Amino acid sequence: RRDAASVTDGVLPLVGTLNTLDAELRSMEEWLRANAESVQQMKLDMSAIEEHNNQLEIRSSNYQKIDRVLTRLIDGVSLPPDQHQLLQRTRNVIDDARHGHFRPLHDLGEAMIALRLALERA
Repeated sequence: RRDAASVTDGVLPLVGTLNTLDAELRSMEEWLRANAESVQQMKLDMSAIEEHNNQLEIRSSNYQKIDRVLTRLIDGVSLPPDQHQLLQRTRNVIDDARHGHFRPLHDLGEAMIALRLALERA
């Protein structure tokens, strides 16, 4: 009898714990069902943020490459001061963009066109 009583005494707390866990699991499943739409929207939002972040990383890498090329160009050529300033202006627009300070695209376009025309005359 003592053995049966001690087994019963040991099993009862275990059964109680299992019942509590089962109730918590049911509650969690109900919460997930009730919030599935919100969770799905959050997953979509996170996916969109990740995609945007990937695009920003690519853009930053491209700006760094352009900056290296322009730096070598600025340092490696002898230009009249006005043409050198145009080249530096182009570099500044790109450098600003690389650091998240976006100027209107026409600023970069104007700088590049002025630079191209000046280099064609050189």
